[in-house]
Amino acid sequence: MTATERVHLSYRPDYDVSRVRGFSDCVFAVAITLVVLSFVVPERGITNDELRGFLVHEWPRYLSYLGAFVVIGSTWMLHHRLFEVIVRVDGRALWINLALLSLVVLVPFPMQLLGRYHELPSAYVAFNLTALVLGLFGSLLVWYTTHRHRLIPADLDERWVRTYRWQAAVLPLGFAVATIGSVFGMPGAAVGWVVLGVGWFILRRRLGVVRVEPETPGLTRAGEEEEPLRRAEQIEVEARRAGRVIPFAAAYLESGRLERLLGFSDNLYAFAITVLVLHLQPPQGAIESNDDLNRFLAEMLHPDLIGYFTGFAVVGLLWHFHHRQFLIVEREDGLLRAGNLVHLMFVAVMPFATLVLSSYDSYPAATITFALAAGAASASLAALLWYVTTGHRLVSTEIPTGELRERRLLALIPPAAFVFSVPVALVAPTQAQLLWLGALAGLGVYRRHAASRAG
Repeated sequence: MTATERVHLSYRPDYDVSRVRGFSDCVFAVAITLVVLSFVVPERGITNDELRGFLVHEWPRYLSYLGAFVVIGSTWMLHHRLFEVIVRVDGRALWINLALLSLVVLVPFPMQLLGRYHELPSAYVAFNLTALVLGLFGSLLVWYTTHRHRLIPADLDERWVRTYRWQAAVLPLGFAVATIGSVFGMPGAAVGWVVLGVGWFILRRRLGVVRVEPETPGLTRAGEEEEPLRRAEQIEVEARRAGRVIPFAAAYLESGRLERLLGFSDNLYAFAITVLVLHLQPPQGAIESNDDLNRFLAEMLHPDLIGYFTGFAVVGLLWHFHHRQFLIVEREDGLLRAGNLVHLMFVAVMPFATLVLSSYDSYPAATITFALAAGAASASLAALLWYVTTGHRLVSTEIPTGELRERRLLALIPPAAFVFSVPVALVAPTQAQLLWLGALAGLGVYRRHAASRAG
């Protein structure tokens, strides 16, 4: 064997951290979107009262969706924070991460079991056992990458490493208790979730929150993009103007984290929009003539296609508002990440609400279901805007306070329109749907007028 072959065979490469990060976020976004596909809509031909009764009767599926979202969302937040500080990825870390992602994608299956067989203890065991193994692999990834600073900066604060390891351990501990309690059904499983919440609260109170502030020279390694560096300098200057001290290294990390949060959000929006079209299916029966096909397409135009375009317009506008809001956001914190996850949880429900609306557009129950889902998504987005702009918390101090106040008030128009349409839908579903379009069109006209006035 030649020297060249020996070098080649002994070479152990480091993997592209940004690519691993982006791939992982895409899998998380797909998994969150997939959990909604378990929601079912009854066949057409039932009455409004039967539709309302069916939707109410499906509460176990909705509750299991919430549980699945908590499991996937909390795992993503831990994964997100870990990859803020990882500077390289080796082969073992890559495979641990892939195992973690395989379990993330698996979560929708036990969630469906739980939603369909919520009266059987085995359904709770399957769900919590999956969450337990997922938590164990998440904790393993944290311990492997941080052990002796294997894949993180050597100068990273040891307090952060210790705190983060404990945070990663809370998830499998809580789900272990839930798995054992699941043998006794829902009450036993609920105990584990209480342990999870209480453990997280105690951990935050006991250990606090440790900021990540590595040495600045490590941020200027070869090949680093210049844009995050410029933004970090701006964050630091503006913080000092406001009387706060943010070291440049911390500002850099805040700047870089925002890019990943936005990428993850865009992935979920993209998959939610794509899922909207899955309910459009070709005819199942025999089509013997062109007239038969024309008849099928004419019946499909209303309400299927109209419902699809309505859902696409609302999800697209939500993404548009999300995009506009984050243009002024310059950094992130834990509450912003958590609030954005809550917003995405409601966005992921929009394909189901659209399917209900397109199947029963003339029923009050269908219009109310869509209005509540869209209202929750737009309201959570408005709450994010209020949080980041109040006191210039996460936005530039150079933006006038009056402009931020106007943005906050305008953000209340979409959720107000959807909420107000609920009582209208009880007597006139079509008028309630027109109310949505009118409010959104009015908001667009006002913004155009404001932009031309400013220009």
